[in-house]
Amino acid sequence: MLKINKEGDILWDRIIETESGEACYEIHETPDSGFVVTGDGEQGVFLIKTNKNGELLWRETYVNAGIGRSVDVTHDGGYILSCYTTGYGDNDGDVLLVRTDENGGVLWTSVFGGLKYDNPSKVIQTHDSGFFVIGQTKSYGAGSTDFYLIRTDEMGMVDSTINELDYEMDYSTPSDKYACDGYISINVRGGKPPYSYFLNNTEADSMNRDLCDEIYTISVYDTYGNEIHDSIIVNHNFRFPVGCVHL
Repeated sequence: MLKINKEGDILWDRIIETESGEACYEIHETPDSGFVVTGDGEQGVFLIKTNKNGELLWRETYVNAGIGRSVDVTHDGGYILSCYTTGYGDNDGDVLLVRTDENGGVLWTSVFGGLKYDNPSKVIQTHDSGFFVIGQTKSYGAGSTDFYLIRTDEMGMVDSTINELDYEMDYSTPSDKYACDGYISINVRGGKPPYSYFLNNTEADSMNRDLCDEIYTISVYDTYGNEIHDSIIVNHNFRFPVGCVHL
């Protein structure tokens, strides 16, 4: 950390030692004239708080959070981090928001993105205590890399029409009409996990094995109330999707 005056003269510099290599992506001044820093290391995303002289007060590490891209001070003295993560599903990366209290304790997390690459650049709190996140997306838009703007409320939730569920489904048919060795695999992104899965109105999982010849109705729900409904024939002679409805 290096602090300079408006003429560019060095006022002080600090090195905060760590056990492994770490990279800093953003530093933000706090209301007490101290500083908060975020970035990433081998242990995960870190959040460092210093006093006005750059002396370490505390640090927190968030595993599975990926890379800490941006941090902002919230109205109540806590912090909001935007992170790039690959720790939530089998995809090319998502936007992860981490909301903390004034000591870096996690209050909530929210994940945004589709089946492809989604990466945040900046997060700020709005006047109504919600959040704006800007970044890049390959999951939505014209096809290549597009501008990604997310607007949430104070709990990191968005309108379901803005961040709908997206999914891919893979399945294998039984080896013959007497066997029950088929499966259906559902990979869901978007909305707010955890997801609830139902197969023929019975609670299920993202991977469902030991399936026999049958028509299966699939329903998935997230904590926003977003829904996916799909039906598929799993038959040893053929595979044919019956229909798909997004609500």
